[in-house]
Amino acid sequence: MAGPLSLRRHGVSALLALSEIRQLREGGKTLRGIAAALNHRGLRTRRGSAWRLESVARITKQTAVGR
Repeated sequence: MAGPLSLRRHGVSALLALSEIRQLREGGKTLRGIAAALNHRGLRTRRGSAWRLESVARITKQTAVGR
């Protein structure tokens, strides 16, 4: 797996977060709502910080989630 969010590079929590982002975005959640949901589930960014709207926006843009 050699994509931008490969398991080797970012770990299991990144893949869980990406899956959650994809599901929530497809369900019509806002970027702010997605960040709140990720934080509520205890998921953190790869740097260990809480999710913010900007972080979710960057991920959705990089991975074409929500198009």
